[in-house]
Amino acid sequence: MLIAGGIGIGLVAGWLAGRLLDRARWSMRVRVLVGLITQAVVVLWIASLSATLWYGIAALVAMLICLAWVRALEQRRPAGL
Repeated sequence: MLIAGGIGIGLVAGWLAGRLLDRARWSMRVRVLVGLITQAVVVLWIASLSATLWYGIAALVAMLICLAWVRALEQRRPAGL
């Protein structure tokens, strides 16, 4: 259950990070990355090392999927239309 919780939190955090990091200023990028690291520390404190690793993997995968999804939507419909 702890690993599933880590994966779930990672998916949500990764998706949010993908939305926030896309075309953001460097200060926002630093805040988002510090937030992800803080959440990973909390997952490590509450669960275990394996749950933290799964959290990181899920966050990275969700972030990459989100960025690819946003770019695909932008290519489908150009800005200003």
